[in-house]
Amino acid sequence: MLRPTKRRNSLSYSILSSYDRGAIEKLHKLGYSMQLIADTLGFAKSTIHCELHRVQPYNAQLAQKDADRKRGQCGRKSTLTPDKHSIPYRSIKAIV
Repeated sequence: MLRPTKRRNSLSYSILSSYDRGAIEKLHKLGYSMQLIADTLGFAKSTIHCELHRVQPYNAQLAQKDADRKRGQCGRKSTLTPDKHSIPYRSIKAIV
C-alpha cells in the first residue's frame, strides 16, 4: 500500500502537472478512493474530485489538454481589433 506524502499547503493554489494527472489516473484505475488518492499525492479531496470529473471517462492526457486550453483562455482579452492593431505599427513607421 502507498504511504501518504507530506500534505501540501492547503491555502495555496497549485496547478496539477501532467505527472500528477497520470498518477491520479493510475490510482483511480486501481480502485483507490478519492480520499486515498488525495492523501497519497498530497492534494485536497476536492481537487481530486474536480480533476476526475474534468473528462469522462478520466484520461490524464485529455485532462491535461483540457486544462491547457482553459488556462490559455484566462486573463484579460485584448481590446485591439484588427483595424486598431495596425495603428501603433503605422505610428512607429512614421517616427522611424
